[in-house]
Amino acid sequence: MAIDGPIDTGRNAANSRLPAGRQFTPPSPPSGLRTSPGDNFIELSWDPSPETDVAGYKVFRGYNASGPFDAVGSVHEAYFLDNSASNGTTYFYAVSA
Repeated sequence: MAIDGPIDTGRNAANSRLPAGRQFTPPSPPSGLRTSPGDNFIELSWDPSPETDVAGYKVFRGYNASGPFDAVGSVHEAYFLDNSASNGTTYFYAVSA
């Protein structure tokens, strides 16, 4: 999940330039994911990435621990409310910075 967006591998790729001074090292992943189920929702919280330049977090959900996972939202803080969850369904979550 280090790359956010399309990668141009076509004829324009050779002409692409990275902005000067911009860091393209992916941030450390968040840790300590915690869940708290409710009535047709699940609250998620986690320990934020230690880097100070994290733009946000993407939250992914699947029905199996090994995936596949689908993106269900993005946030700027270390908290997400999955209000599309259904009672009686087991979900597995992943978060990337």
